[in-house]
Amino acid sequence: MAQARDDPTHRPQIDDDELPAGVTPPQREQPQSDHKKFDTGRSPEMDHVLSLFKDKSGFKQLTNLEPDQAQAYADMLDAYLDEREPHSKTRKQRLKCLQRLCGTYGILPSSFILPDTFDGYGSMPFATGGYSHVYRMTFQGRPVAVKHLVVNTGEEERLRKMRRLLAREVVGWKWLRHENILPFIGVTPELAIVSDLMEHGNIMEFTKNHPRHNRLHLLMGAATGLEYIHNHSIVHGDLKGLNILVDSRHSACLADFGLAMIIDESTIGTTASGHGLRGTTRWMAPELLIPEEYGFSGDCQRRLPSTSTDIYALGMTILEVCVSHRGAVECWMSVTSLVGNNRNTAFQ
Repeated sequence: MAQARDDPTHRPQIDDDELPAGVTPPQREQPQSDHKKFDTGRSPEMDHVLSLFKDKSGFKQLTNLEPDQAQAYADMLDAYLDEREPHSKTRKQRLKCLQRLCGTYGILPSSFILPDTFDGYGSMPFATGGYSHVYRMTFQGRPVAVKHLVVNTGEEERLRKMRRLLAREVVGWKWLRHENILPFIGVTPELAIVSDLMEHGNIMEFTKNHPRHNRLHLLMGAATGLEYIHNHSIVHGDLKGLNILVDSRHSACLADFGLAMIIDESTIGTTASGHGLRGTTRWMAPELLIPEEYGFSGDCQRRLPSTSTDIYALGMTILEVCVSHRGAVECWMSVTSLVGNNRNTAFQ
């Protein structure tokens, strides 16, 4: 106690009821919670926007916005998404609102749009799929891959629908942060998707060029990335070796998640299945191919991929990567192809 009395900075604690009459007790500083700390800049406009998403009547107001106002709301929500609180309920709520808003109007926050200053335009694509062409370019001195969707003209309503779905999925992709997820950079004004360029290509190319590399390590990375997007309520929908890329650290990175469910066959070329199915037949779970055999009513085109069908596709991908000879893979996986071509054919 003597040491405390000799300390000029020491202030004894006095209960409020011990103060002399007429003396106001000092205001004690209250510790600030993490929730309050991150919300100090939240404006009344933000509170209003978030409240509109809570019920159908409120969201109906958001469907009647002018384009400029919808864009302003999207930019506002994007600005409030803080990477310092990746798991907070507040951030998840704002991200969900932003995805819903962008999906409704087919818009993206201004921060997503990259300046159209790429080196390499006019070159031939280094990869071509059923619904996209991928170009190797340079952006701000950084090698990037630019994926252009192949759009059929003449069906404007379907094109608008695709744009809305793409906007929703891209918003979710931007905020994913994981070593086994392909990093998202942005989109061009024409909505071409820009991501890091993986010089080693996909997992099939890499294992062919490096036959002694640890394939289990790559597959574990792919499984970890899949678990991560599932924990963020994202379904891949078209998992296969071609959609698993290998980065400079020789780690697997998932790519193209969600795109298979966006692409409509009559709008964006022809899907790999060729039957109006979203995905690639040989990696698709049987309930997607013959839903009535598994208790799902309705046409197979209405049966959407899920986390469960992603797990099936992961198993087929493991088989694809681990079997050394491509011919063996083709023979084994032809069973699902038969089912895709003839829905009366049962699994053997």
